[in-house]
Amino acid sequence: MAFPGIVLYPQNRAEEGYNGRGQEVIPMAPHEAERYKIRSGAERANSRLKEDFGASNVMVKRHSKVTQHLMFGVIVLFADQLLHLLG
Repeated sequence: MAFPGIVLYPQNRAEEGYNGRGQEVIPMAPHEAERYKIRSGAERANSRLKEDFGASNVMVKRHSKVTQHLMFGVIVLFADQLLHLLG
């Protein structure tokens, strides 16, 4: 359905060998690409733990209390991801 005065463009797909910003993509070996996926996932989880669940500003001093504080953050991160996947 066409609307008068509105031009519909096709989805902007990156050409082969270029990323979404038009920069040239350097090809990776398959084992490096797999390790990059795993590493970036772990970095995302660590970032969320620090920014959203209080791991960047721990206000307790004893080792056991710091561990408990971080584990509560990990449990909440897990629950949040589980709810995101199920809902």
